[in-house]
Amino acid sequence: MVAVALFAVVMTVSIGALLSLTDASRKAQAIQSVMNNLNVALDGTVRALRMGTAYEVANGGKELSFAPFGVSESNRSQRWVYTFSESTSPSGEVLGRIYKTYKPTGLPRVTVPITAAEVDIDEATFYITGTSASGDVAGTAQPRVLLVIRGRAGIDKQKTTTTFDIQASATQRILDL
Repeated sequence: MVAVALFAVVMTVSIGALLSLTDASRKAQAIQSVMNNLNVALDGTVRALRMGTAYEVANGGKELSFAPFGVSESNRSQRWVYTFSESTSPSGEVLGRIYKTYKPTGLPRVTVPITAAEVDIDEATFYITGTSASGDVAGTAQPRVLLVIRGRAGIDKQKTTTTFDIQASATQRILDL
């Protein structure tokens, strides 16, 4: 009887540890997935910024617009706009996301979120150096955009959140000195 009781205690502890490890693995995979989504979104943004021209910032650094590759700087209707915006979720929670607004050929302007719903951005600011306030090149500095993001990523229901601070920068590839 003592052997059976001891076996039951050992099995209970072992199963508890196994379930705890499985839960920790699931949480780590969820956070990894969310961070991968954020990295892909930022890589796409930086790639587009490198190929763009005529950068302009508005709304205190919360909105960045530029002429994408192959579009004339004077064609304002074709500019791409990245915006940091906060919205309220169906549960009443305020979430911050980054949105991209652009105009596909032959279609009306489209606005899409580039960050996943599991990424809650508390603060995102765009900075520009090497251009004047109007977007014209200033002096001999090559135009450069710096994006600073602070937020939380993860799934609140599973208590798997992590905070992050990210900076991404892009220098205009087309020589504009």
